[in-house]
Amino acid sequence: MFPERVWSEAGAIFFFLRQNIHAFSRAALCIATTFFIILVLPVVFEIKKSQMEQQQLKQQQVHIGPDTGLSGGMPGVLPSLPGKN
Repeated sequence: MFPERVWSEAGAIFFFLRQNIHAFSRAALCIATTFFIILVLPVVFEIKKSQMEQQQLKQQQVHIGPDTGLSGGMPGVLPSLPGKN
C-alpha cells in the first residue's frame, strides 16, 4: 500500500522516538527518585517521629493520670498516717 521509502522513514522515526523517550524517562525517573529521597523522606520521618512522641506522651498521661502532679505526692506511695511521725 505504501512505498518502501515511507516504511523505512517511518521505521527510522519510530526508532529515534523510542530511543529518546527511553532516555528521557530514565533521566526523569532518576531525578524524581533523588528528589523524593533528599527532600520528601526526611519530612515523612520527622512527622512519623513527632506522632510517635505525642502518642507516648498520651500513654504516659493515661498510666500516671492527669492529676498526679497536683497531689503533692509520688504516685504509688502511701500517704503517712496521722499521729505516726
